[in-house]
Amino acid sequence: MNISKYRAFLKVAATRSFSQAADQLYCTQSAASRMILDLENYWGFKLFSRMKGGAVLTPEGEALHPLIERLVLAENDVQAAATAFARLTRGMVRIATFASVATVWLPAVIKAFKTKYPDVNYEILMGDYGEIDHWVKSGRVDFGFTSPEIEEGLESFLVKADEMVLAVHESHPFARMERVPVQLLNQEPFFLLEKGRLGPVSLYLREENITPAVELTTFEDYTIVNMVRMGLGCGILPRLMLQRPVEQVLYKHLDPVARREILLVVREGSFLPLAAKEFLKCFSSELDGTIEPTFNADIRKYLQ
Repeated sequence: MNISKYRAFLKVAATRSFSQAADQLYCTQSAASRMILDLENYWGFKLFSRMKGGAVLTPEGEALHPLIERLVLAENDVQAAATAFARLTRGMVRIATFASVATVWLPAVIKAFKTKYPDVNYEILMGDYGEIDHWVKSGRVDFGFTSPEIEEGLESFLVKADEMVLAVHESHPFARMERVPVQLLNQEPFFLLEKGRLGPVSLYLREENITPAVELTTFEDYTIVNMVRMGLGCGILPRLMLQRPVEQVLYKHLDPVARREILLVVREGSFLPLAAKEFLKCFSSELDGTIEPTFNADIRKYLQ
């Protein structure tokens, strides 16, 4: 049933006049009468008694009045909430990511976003690549940052091809090299950055047919840095995470160059909430010159 007919019912009940109700509804008296008649015909009983003193609710109309009033109020609340979402005076952005993106990129983006939309909240879920894919695919989050080998049903966009470098202790023989040939890592004590599915480091080593002596597997970048700092071995880490120098730890380019692709993933064919779209616009703007120059054009269809 059209909500405008319920509004007409409440106005006639309040004013006890079809003409006054019509004025308040910005319609003709005949239109207001027609809406009430439609309700009466639909339900099969009279809602108002037309008397000299005006339109008076019948017992059936009296019984329905509070129910119809609640329905109209609820519809008003729905409209108010929808308007708030459309104007971004409320809402939620839900993001899945891994440590380096959360640590290095997102704080500045969140600050810019909250400056523009202070009443929109955000939620960040931290996980490994497999967990991130699952959260995006299940709809738990709006989008995620992950690495290649994504699950089916997801669409990915290249954010940045981040170089991976070899972390070594300053006393290690590799420390004197400008570039470390990856073949030298065979049987070298090694700390592997990985959890769940094969990550970029494992994929790189497999492609180069290298088998280091893996002594620790972890998804914590700084755990590996600290192990290296103690002179216990070496590890391959993404350049993005290595913003601050660590005493006694040096970072060396690998030969051939190792890269980790950072991807934005969304559910294939999904429609992003307005808040998520605006967050990604802030992301692109804030990191302009850092991320791939084609990123904006690549994700345009999801921001329309």
